[in-house]
Amino acid sequence: MAAERSTRAPDTPSPHVLFLDDDSHFLGGMRRALRELRHTWTLEFLQSPTEALERLEQLDTCILVVDWRMPVMDGPSVCAKARALLEKHPDKQLYLILLTGMDGPDRAAEALENGADDFVAKPVQTRELIARLRVGWRLLSAQHELWLANAQLSRLATTDPLTNLYNRRAAEEALDKELARVQRSLNALTVGMIDLDHFKQVNDTYGHGAGDAVLSSVAQTLQRTQREYDRTARWGGEEFLVICPDHGLAGGEPIGQRICAAISSHPIDVSTSKQIQITASIGIVTIAAGVQIDRTAVVEAADRELYRAKQGGRNQACATQIVSGSGCGRERRRS
Repeated sequence: MAAERSTRAPDTPSPHVLFLDDDSHFLGGMRRALRELRHTWTLEFLQSPTEALERLEQLDTCILVVDWRMPVMDGPSVCAKARALLEKHPDKQLYLILLTGMDGPDRAAEALENGADDFVAKPVQTRELIARLRVGWRLLSAQHELWLANAQLSRLATTDPLTNLYNRRAAEEALDKELARVQRSLNALTVGMIDLDHFKQVNDTYGHGAGDAVLSSVAQTLQRTQREYDRTARWGGEEFLVICPDHGLAGGEPIGQRICAAISSHPIDVSTSKQIQITASIGIVTIAAGVQIDRTAVVEAADRELYRAKQGGRNQACATQIVSGSGCGRERRRS
């Protein structure tokens, strides 16, 4: 059956309720009884458990009201599948209400033990059902607010506030995970250490506000040059770290050259009337699949290449490959 759509503004949270029952007459009665909610709630009336579960896959937040006795799949089985869905998608919020023709504490306990959050006895009293729906929605709303707060805390804990890139701690965790994949021979990995050339002169000449503008602009440039599954972080000060999986051994040097070109070709506004050009020196290290190496050794290898780039005149990338062994592996330097 088609959903009865809410008329609320799109940016206003609106309760979404699915009714699942194989009895079309019962669903029709529910539709008529709940008319007072039509303009504030989205209501769907379904007879197929498969269709209901498909809708749960599509919805982020939902109340499911399901009849206990159905011939193809009973209510507790639907609840169990809905709970399994929550385990796969923990960001979803579901509230499950079982409808049962038998009342009493034993039946209530059985409903809750089968995965329901609440139960309502048949014949359904409209006022009681509405009250329980509203309780369910208050709980889902509170869960959603908690999820948003936790997501914000997670973002603050892993993000550099100036550039909106990963901070150093998040970058270290991401690098450790990628190195574990390398050791399982799943892929090669390229890591780049980027240092902005003569950055102190920017602060000394134009002020720290201009320095912040440069860092923010370079961060945006780095994000534009990366692939979806690359990671870019502010390592500290004017240093950035890029983590690029699956480029292959030959991919490291082109990555560095591309980043150098992108940074140097993008003038940056440091005042209403002044643009400056920034360049960067980059140390690139590529680790072959199967090499055992820790994060400290990788960063040290990238730092050595960065020093070579600085000594060689800046605005360039120097690269090395770690191709075998454990610990630091064996380096194959590229100019």
